[in-house]
Amino acid sequence: MASVEVTVTMVMILSDLIIECFMVILINDINMVDLSMSVLLNYLCSYIIIRRVNQLSV
Repeated sequence: MASVEVTVTMVMILSDLIIECFMVILINDINMVDLSMSVLLNYLCSYIIIRRVNQLSV
């Protein structure tokens, strides 16, 4: 069950990131490199947080 919860959390975070990206694109015209880097950093942070939470629950 824990893996299902983690998967759902990952999907939610990814969808949030995608929405965030579209908002950023709509609001500012910024470089795609900067955007992809910020998304990558957000994704890595989210992944680390999920790993920590998973270790705590186990």
